[in-house]
This record gives sequence, structure tokens and C-alpha cells, in this order.
Amino acid sequence: MKNKVKCLRQQRGMSQQELADLVGVSRQTLSSLENGRYNPSVITSYKIVKVLEIEHIEDLFFLEEEVSISLKKNELLLTKHELKHKNVNINPAK
Repeated sequence: MKNKVKCLRQQRGMSQQELADLVGVSRQTLSSLENGRYNPSVITSYKIVKVLEIEHIEDLFFLEEEVSISLKKNELLLTKHELKHKNVNINPAK
């Protein structure tokens, strides 16, 4: 599982220790979470979302496969865009 904890924590000007204290985990646990070496419980995830004032848990945590799928979709969109610029018909008649 991937996450945006470090980025969002830094945007809010918080140290790892500050966030860890507010969530009720150790700084080492938070560090492991930020580096992808630890997947938090649902309760810990929920606490982090609340402390960082994130609306949806999915805005903070996501599966690695979702990133891959998203990148592939963006590559496909880029490819269609490039083809359109080259005047290639991307929707040929059947």
C-alpha cells in the first residue's frame, strides 16, 4: 500500500514526532509508514486522516496497482492526444 502521509504532513508544517503524538503511535512507526514498510490498521489510518484534515481515506492511502493503472490510462490518453495531433483517425468507421 502506498500513501501520501509524508507529503501532506510536511505541507502542514508538522514533524513526524508531532503527527505521531497526535495519532498515538511512535515516531518510528510513522517513519516506517511513510516509507512504505508498514501498513497501518484501519483505526490508525482513520486517526491520521482526521489529524491531517483529509476528507477521504482514499486521498491518503492507495494500492500500488491503482498507481500503475492510472499511469497506463494517462499514457493511453497521451497516445490518443499525440495521434490526434498527427491527424490520425483514432475512431475509424467499421
